[in-house]
Amino acid sequence: MRLFVLCCTFVVLHSFQHFRSRPSLRVHRLGVNMASASPYIELAGHRASGKLLLKPIAEADVPLAAALETASYPKDEAASPERLAWRHANAGRFFWGVYADDTTKSPQLAPPSQKTLVGFICGTLTSASELTNESMALHEPGGATLCIHSVVTAPGHRRKGVAKAALQAYADAINSPAFITPGGGKGEGGQPVAQILLIAKAGLLRLYVAAGFQLVGLSPVVHGADPWFELRRQNCVLDQRSFEFVQVDAFAAEALGGNPAAVVFVEERHRKAGSASGWPADEWLQGVADEFHLSETAFVRKRSEPSGEGAADPSGASAWDLRWFTPSSEVDLCGHGTLAAAHAVLSTHRAPEKQALAFYTRSGVLMVRPEEAAGPGWLAMDFPAEPPTEVAEPRASLTTSLPTSDEKSAQKASPAAAAAAALALTEAEVLWVGRNRMDLLVEVAPEAFAKITPDLARIKQLDSRGLIVTAAPPRSPAGLPSCPPEGLAVDFVSRFFGPNIAIDEDPVTGSAHCALGPYWAAKKGGASVLIGWQASKRGGAVRVEVKSGAGRVVLSGPATTTMEGTLKA
Repeated sequence: MRLFVLCCTFVVLHSFQHFRSRPSLRVHRLGVNMASASPYIELAGHRASGKLLLKPIAEADVPLAAALETASYPKDEAASPERLAWRHANAGRFFWGVYADDTTKSPQLAPPSQKTLVGFICGTLTSASELTNESMALHEPGGATLCIHSVVTAPGHRRKGVAKAALQAYADAINSPAFITPGGGKGEGGQPVAQILLIAKAGLLRLYVAAGFQLVGLSPVVHGADPWFELRRQNCVLDQRSFEFVQVDAFAAEALGGNPAAVVFVEERHRKAGSASGWPADEWLQGVADEFHLSETAFVRKRSEPSGEGAADPSGASAWDLRWFTPSSEVDLCGHGTLAAAHAVLSTHRAPEKQALAFYTRSGVLMVRPEEAAGPGWLAMDFPAEPPTEVAEPRASLTTSLPTSDEKSAQKASPAAAAAAALALTEAEVLWVGRNRMDLLVEVAPEAFAKITPDLARIKQLDSRGLIVTAAPPRSPAGLPSCPPEGLAVDFVSRFFGPNIAIDEDPVTGSAHCALGPYWAAKKGGASVLIGWQASKRGGAVRVEVKSGAGRVVLSGPATTTMEGTLKA
């Protein structure tokens, strides 16, 4: 008997937790074969061509599974055809096949032909809590631990993410009511599986870690000359409070630069536990954002299809709902949070790597497309332009931060004086003050830009989301928190302060460039493409294409994954 065994457990990998591979797409779609009334899962997150369906295997296909097993493993590890037939007869609930289906897009799929079997997964139950030769040899219908004996894909479907996608969908679905026979059947039990355990050789550890398994350590099982490692996936019962997340450095080609944002995936299984809108409660979303305590936490979910107003994006892009939260509040628009969300969706294979994405947000539909011509991993975001309008008259929203006890005098002070006081500059060093629906924008003299000393208490009194400070590039970078990389010519520099939304200084603010782009394009005689450098300590470059006639800007930049994991809340 081949001793390659998996035992399912949703546990975080301890020795590999900083080396965890990207989680693959969990938006697998459940369907029902209308001809046989049997459920199936359409796999997502793989790179194979055509549809792949995962479903309990037909008895007639067990010999085909045996042929795949024999062709895939050494003779002393492969299970015999008789052993596979025994597992199917006694533990059919846990014997599933992966079928290729390229013939139809209809949900009323014909029963898969034997010729389309391209992989399978099988396992048996045990009451034991760890793997031994004995626990792997038997099937105990009342057991709460599942031992997976085989994860097999046909040669033409290997190295395409099929095994990982199938294993994740299998582990998530084995406790689904659609696949549990009440009272059991064929010795299956019918009770939920509590954990899955497996042993694997070193070369396959990365695959199983990517599929959500935790490395336990060396297995005591001896089979052949090579050591085996035990892995576990705990609590296979679908956890409505378990959320995959990715942390991304936006506007950064390398880690530890740009602007970090957390991206939390809200899956189909979370909808039932959410509010009437389908989202988890706003209080919970805000609490998660505060827990991450980054300048932005983005929540994304695959947009429902085909029903619902606007559900199917007319552009053919992959459609997603997107919301952004700072540690203190939800915001209407966030550039780096959108860039991070797009990177997370594509890098975890929740959409094809070159496909456009449509994000449905408070600010309308935002399109994001890969922009490989600009550089590896670059993404282009189509945002609404937010040009500022000059503030020419004194207004309380600016002057309340002036250092004066005379309120009437403060009300009469100029906007430039208010801005200068908030930045520790002279009024003469402030060249222009304006605002859009979100922020105040202040242009200062280039030589004054490096002298900015923000008074956050005064900035917090300003009636705006934040304060954008900008200037033409200074002749000398001395005194700047960060400088553009050598060889990068920039058209303007900026900084963003947002104490009103719990962000003292934002490292790189995409939405601020919705104002900066039109502002500097007008100053530079209608230039349509500009490069801005946000001179925070981390720093970052943003490419801005201004589409004046359309009232849009296209913001471009790279993004890098720095962290991945599971949120339990």
